[in-house]
Amino acid sequence: MSVYRQVADIAGVVAFPATAQVEIPFEPIGTTIVNQSNDDVEMSFNGIDVHGTLLRGNGLRFQQRAKRVWLRRVSPGAAATPVEVIAES
Repeated sequence: MSVYRQVADIAGVVAFPATAQVEIPFEPIGTTIVNQSNDDVEMSFNGIDVHGTLLRGNGLRFQQRAKRVWLRRVSPGAAATPVEVIAES
């Protein structure tokens, strides 16, 4: 089993960027996304649709084979907004 972990700081990001903030180097069987900040965060597997909203301090587990994850804050702000992505194969 392979595990990939990345923490992305999305301070100031209120729209999904053109490229994903997280690129998983293998096709995962499951992905856990943990919002480590005090702000709500939205995530997407395609950069367009919102696939989940992570409330401050909470996480979501997906059984999704997507290799890319886009992240954005729900409301504007410049405070640090760390989001941890953990994928496993």
